Amino acid sequence: VISIDNGSTASGGTVAFNYVTAADYNSEKTVAQANALKVTSTKSFDVKVKAGGANFINGTNLIPVDVLTIKAATAAGTMGGTKSAVTLSSADQTLVANAPLGSALTLNLDYIIPAAQSSSSKILGKPAGTYTQTVTYTATAL
Repeated sequence: VISIDNGSTASGGTVAFNYVTAADYNSEKTVAQANALKVTSTKSFDVKVKAGGANFINGTNLIPVDVLTIKAATAAGTMGGTKSAVTLSSADQTLVANAPLGSALTLNLDYIIPAAQSSSSKILGKPAGTYTQTVTYTATAL
């Protein structure tokens, strides 16, 4: 048995980064999401992440998904395993490897846009608005 349980805040959740001032574009921005994933598994497992496409989209305006890094928060929750920071892409990447079995194991996530990304042409100068993309998490028993 393996499942990503109800109560996972990443399910249908929104991660909002706001860029208003020049300082916003010249500093790292982090949005923390507590209990982003809650997994129950009767075997050890991996957690992978991928974007639904190559870009965050706002009408015809695009921002590449690789501006975003996802990693386990410092207070990572109750999920064990080897945790890696992942630069988001449309390919599956391992966020947590070989997590031990357990019930309602939580993983807190940080979503990060480094200053080097927000001050680059990938974000700087883009029209204001909400840019969206689906991010999919998959838990797979080993």
